[in-house]
Amino acid sequence: MNALAYASAAGEARAPLSPGELGSELGLSSPATTALINRLERAGHLSRERHPSDRRKVVLRTRDQGMRIALAFFLPLGQALHQVMDEFDNEELRIVLRFLEGATAAVETVRRSQRSG
Repeated sequence: MNALAYASAAGEARAPLSPGELGSELGLSSPATTALINRLERAGHLSRERHPSDRRKVVLRTRDQGMRIALAFFLPLGQALHQVMDEFDNEELRIVLRFLEGATAAVETVRRSQRSG
């Protein structure tokens, strides 16, 4: 699901996602990324295509089936999360947001240090 989410977001942003970028986002090795892409491609969720401006590069595109599966998961998830958020007042949500931003920054700091180290 995370791979489909990254590929879908890249497609919506019109920023083609390379296999290497996907692997980096997911924290996977090159062989593991290739195996994942192969499985998603065989299942009809993703396709490999030539980069639109640099034909030497390969980019990933979410296929219709992959988009349907992603939407079937993320739309109900979004609705469920909105129901949970409705149980908090604005001050509580500000505190939760501050925590989540700090936690996300901590995770990113550790990920960057592990990539460079």
